[in-house]
Amino acid sequence: MLLAEAALQNLDLSTAEMAYVRRNDFAGVQLIKKLTNVQNVQLKKAMIACALKNYDEAEALYLKSDRR
Repeated sequence: MLLAEAALQNLDLSTAEMAYVRRNDFAGVQLIKKLTNVQNVQLKKAMIACALKNYDEAEALYLKSDRR
């Protein structure tokens, strides 16, 4: 899980996906699939923060992305 989390925080979706596949973590793979369809980097970071249970950071990122 540590590799997947670190890869997500660095926006390295391919490494994160491989880590989730190796762990048979279907929810993680689904998250990666959703993230690949998001173009806005701020929204990606917010979704990742939420998935990693960093809710304060996610809130700030969502608010920041809404102001653009």
